[in-house]
Parts: sequence; C-alpha cells; structure tokens
Amino acid sequence: MKINLFKILFIFWLIFISFLGIFKIAYGCEYILKITNLKNGDTFYSIPVFKGESFSLQFLHSYDRAFYRDNFKIINNGKLLYKSSEFDSNLNGQGFFFNNFKIEKDGTWEVEINKIKESIIFIMGSKKDANHCLIINNKVIELSKRIPQGTFVRISLETH
Repeated sequence: MKINLFKILFIFWLIFISFLGIFKIAYGCEYILKITNLKNGDTFYSIPVFKGESFSLQFLHSYDRAFYRDNFKIINNGKLLYKSSEFDSNLNGQGFFFNNFKIEKDGTWEVEINKIKESIIFIMGSKKDANHCLIINNKVIELSKRIPQGTFVRISLETH
C-alpha cells in the first residue's frame, strides 16, 4: 500500500490547525496586554484581552492633581485606539483648544482623540500624588502596588 506524501502532510496540517484552535479556545484571548518597564523590559502585568475590548488608564494629573482618564480600545493588528480623555482639570485653560470636547453633566470634560498607537508610555507617579490605575473588565488594578515611582512604563499588546 503506497502512502501519498501530500495526504500525510495534509493530515498533519489539519491536526496542527485543530490543536491551534483548541489552544486559542482554551486560553481564550487574542492578545496579551503587557505592562512593562520601558528601560529593561521587566513585566509588571500580563492581561489576556480581545480585539474590541476597552480599557482606561486613570490617574490624578500632575498639574492640579485633578481626575484624569485616558480611554483606549484594542483594534486590528495589535494596535491601540486612543479614543478619548476625560478630566476634571481645566488644564490651565488648554482644554478650549481641543476641537472635539464636551462637558458632561457631572462637570467632567471629555475630549475625543481617536489616534492609533503602538503603545502607551508614561512615567509612574507616586500612589499619593498620581495613583495610576488600569481599569479593564470592570476591575481596577492599582499600578503603583507593583510599579515603583519614577519608572518609565510601557503598555502594549503582544499577539497570543
């Protein structure tokens, strides 16, 4: 009985694709949201996420210690859409130069940004002064619990 090499390769390909699909279903994510030290690459947090999922980076602004939240959405090709910023600060009057801003009923401002980014980079403030938090899936992660003040932080996506 002669075995066709093409059939064997095709069967191995089907098995590989099946295992890959089962692995993705079992692990249940498309990307990993990585929060790392920009200088040395150390990972502080790894969070499984899906395309279309939203998250926010919330902190107290250094200028006047007012509430500030940047809102992001995971889009195609492992990119981040910087959707908007919300804040209680008057940003030293700078908010009036934004084209797409509105004042909410509670008095906070929202500015539409809609800019595609590869990553988010910021300097970690102290828990007392900035209290940087990541809000995702209705969970609040206090970044200052693991990340030292003054650290250059990078938030990016890795393909799973």
